[in-house]
Amino acid sequence: MQTDTHSSTNTQGIQPNPLHASLPDRLPAHLMSYVEAQRLASMKAIRQLPEILHRESGSPENDTGYSILKELLNGTVVRREGNSCLLIGARGSGKTQLVEQCIKPLAEDLLIIRLSGWIQASDRMAMQEIAYQVSQQTASFQTSLYPNNESPPKEADELLSIVDDAPLPPVSHLPSLISLLPQIGRPVVVILDAFDLFALHPRQSLLYCLLDTAQSCRASENMHGIIVVGITNRIDTIQLLEKRVKSRFSGRTISINASERTSRWKDVIFKILTEAVKGRNPHHDWEWEVMWKTANEFFLNNSDVEKLMGELLSVTKDIRTLRKLLTSLLIQLSPHSPFLSIPHFIFAGESQQARGRFPFPSSFTYPSLCLLAASFHLDTGGQPVFTFEVLHDIILEQVRRSSSAPIQVNGGNIGMVRSTRSVLEKSFEMLVTMKIFTPVIVSSNISPAFIKYRCCLDRDEVKTIIGKSGQINLRRWLARSSEL
Repeated sequence: MQTDTHSSTNTQGIQPNPLHASLPDRLPAHLMSYVEAQRLASMKAIRQLPEILHRESGSPENDTGYSILKELLNGTVVRREGNSCLLIGARGSGKTQLVEQCIKPLAEDLLIIRLSGWIQASDRMAMQEIAYQVSQQTASFQTSLYPNNESPPKEADELLSIVDDAPLPPVSHLPSLISLLPQIGRPVVVILDAFDLFALHPRQSLLYCLLDTAQSCRASENMHGIIVVGITNRIDTIQLLEKRVKSRFSGRTISINASERTSRWKDVIFKILTEAVKGRNPHHDWEWEVMWKTANEFFLNNSDVEKLMGELLSVTKDIRTLRKLLTSLLIQLSPHSPFLSIPHFIFAGESQQARGRFPFPSSFTYPSLCLLAASFHLDTGGQPVFTFEVLHDIILEQVRRSSSAPIQVNGGNIGMVRSTRSVLEKSFEMLVTMKIFTPVIVSSNISPAFIKYRCCLDRDEVKTIIGKSGQINLRRWLARSSEL
């Protein structure tokens, strides 16, 4: 009887499931404390999305990239080589995460410098950031790297004097700082996020110094190796490099691909949600673990959840979208609502989907539709740029043609309705305000009547809007576009 009652209260669109039927309607009192603990554990897991190794649904290309980058790092650490490589992939495909996983086992033995093209807007800022990070990580250089009262090499001592003398080293010392990086006692890893933005800097001095240092690094007693790892989502990044910079780049590019399967997202969600929570009673721990996993299996196997994840994957492959979706779900958990809510997940997913550029096409007035149809004809004739006067003349000519039809109803013709010039001007201004018509060139020296505009709507969008308006004359007008 409990099953029937519970099924009748299911949210619309959710099918009854045997797993869900085994869940209690009300959480036992001794398990209420586990809800908050599980919520905190899952929120902590969201901050660092776990890496799930798949069998058939995984990304073998990323496994290959992991092996290549790991081998390059080993060459830098073990054989003291100078290396460079570039990771290319879409946003959210796991480029940065792959780099962090490779350097994590070696982090204690490395000097890691992280730069971002979004933050360091010039080469000078980037070099000063290198000096700052080196000074922070080598504050105890004498004691940690040379514990037996040994004196560092002359070059390393010179480097320390550069980075310790002042917060912002002189500009003349910045290039020499980079050339001395392999000699400071530890292998150096330089991570350049948004590598393509560094390639847009004038003269590309930073990239030249880093890549030249990596290329000239040879295994010796004083050299400890350096690797430069670039991260970008731009495919043509190498073509942006100057000839002198490109000649010093190793040419190694690693392609990182995001998974396109819903099973990838489901595995990651399940891994995040099933973070272990320990209490004082092992029996209660086991009881909560079974109940929580059962609820998660029902949630992930729901057809509405799978459909929504498929729709999101068709728009973006960024797995970081899960952070936003799961965060909005986890903050809703409480002792009175201890399990994930499918309606909340659907609402969160819909809120992440970007609405259309012009979500209210039905609000277009008849004069606005006439202006859109006129711009459609101009674009068909190879004239995508127009002024209001051009559209006004085209509309008047079409009204005259349609009014000459011999068929009349109740003493009037069945052609297009004529709109006055003032009404068309108001509608034109409305389309400009909605940014459907955008100016090509804006200048205070040009009279408003002669400003040229371009329609931002695609041809298919114009056809759809006019088709849904029910204006038969406008639809016929679009069908005769070949006459222009």
